Amino acid sequence: MPKFALVKTLTPHIQYLIVNNDCVVIPGWGALVASVSHSRLTDGRLTPPCRSIGFNQALTHTDGMLASSIARRDGISYQVADSIVRDGVDELRNIYDVNGEVSIDRIGTFTRDDNGSMIFSPAADSIANSPYFGLPALALASEETDIPTERTPRFMPLRRAIRVAASIAVLTLLGFVLSTPVLIDRQNHDFASLTGPEITSGRPIAISAPETADTDIPTLYIQMPPADAVATCEDAAPVKPADHKYFLVVASHATRRQAEDYIAARSTEQLEILERDGRFRVYAATGATIEEAQRPMNDQAFNSLHPDGWVYRAR
Repeated sequence: MPKFALVKTLTPHIQYLIVNNDCVVIPGWGALVASVSHSRLTDGRLTPPCRSIGFNQALTHTDGMLASSIARRDGISYQVADSIVRDGVDELRNIYDVNGEVSIDRIGTFTRDDNGSMIFSPAADSIANSPYFGLPALALASEETDIPTERTPRFMPLRRAIRVAASIAVLTLLGFVLSTPVLIDRQNHDFASLTGPEITSGRPIAISAPETADTDIPTLYIQMPPADAVATCEDAAPVKPADHKYFLVVASHATRRQAEDYIAARSTEQLEILERDGRFRVYAATGATIEEAQRPMNDQAFNSLHPDGWVYRAR
C-alpha cells in the first residue's frame, strides 16, 4: 500500500463512529470521547450548542467497534478487519514518531510537546459537531437600540406592531434553543411494580348454625383461602443499584423512539435506556466498576450479539 494508505482507510470509519457514538477506541492508541456543550446566554449573546472531541490516551484496549465497522462495510471477517486496524495504528504511530505529529481528517491533530507527551488538538471543522452545523450565535438587542426614535406620530402603531412581532420571534427562538436537548434523568429513581398479586382461589368452609330454638337461622358460608394459598407477583424489571455508575452500552441513538425500536427488536434480552447529554443509550448491564459492567462481554453468546459493546460512565 502507498504511504499513509492504512490511516486513510481507518479515517472514514473513525469519523462515522464518532458522529454516532460518544466513545471510539483506537486500539493501542487511545480513545476519542465526544461531549456536548449546551447553549449559553452571556451578556446578551446566545451561543448555540456544540459537540466537541477529547482524547484519553489511557483507553487503549480494543472494544471491537472499529474492526466491526470495517468488517461490515467491506464484507470481510472480523479477524481480517482487526488485522487492518492493527496495521493502520502501527502506521499512525510511525508517522507520529518520525514527524512529531499526525492528523486525522476532521477529527484532530496529535502533536508531541517538549516533554515527549502527546497533545490532542481537535479540528476546527470537527465532524463530531455535525448535528449542530449551521446554528449561528444570536445577539439579543434591547428595543431601544432596535427602533429609531426619529419617526412622525402617524407611524407609531406600525412601530409597536414591529416591536411586538420581533419580541415574539426572539422569545420563540430562545425557548426552542434553550430547550434542546431536554435532559431527563430517570436512572436515579426506583419505581415499584404496578402489577398486583395473583392469589389462588380458596376453598369454601361451611359453618353450621348454632344449636338454638330458632330453626330459621341459615347456614353461613364463608370463602376462606386454603392453607397452602400463595400470593405471587410477576417479576419486576431489574433495578440499577444506587452505586452503579458504569453502564455496558450496546447501542446509542439520537431519539428515544430509535432506542425503543432497538429494544423492541430484541425482546428476549433485558435492555434498558439511559438518557444523557441528548443521547439515548441502550445498556445491558451496570456495575460499580468498569470490570463489573464489562462482565457480560466475557460470555461468548452475548459477545456474538453485541461485539461493539462499550462501558459508559454516568456523571
